[in-house]
Amino acid sequence: MVNLPFIKKNINIAGDKQINDVAFEGKAAYLASDFGVLKLNLERAEVEYTVFTDVAVKSFRCVQR
Repeated sequence: MVNLPFIKKNINIAGDKQINDVAFEGKAAYLASDFGVLKLNLERAEVEYTVFTDVAVKSFRCVQR
């Protein structure tokens, strides 16, 4: 288990910072939140990117091709 305080402490994220869902794909986790989606590298415990949305993301699924 790893604590990720940067989500709670980030002052650039307005509004609720609740994590609504987590989806796993390989060595990545996608966190659906009220401000968007974060792709988290599980090996380095760091965010690869964030997509901010105007609506809360309640769930996320990884689709295999």
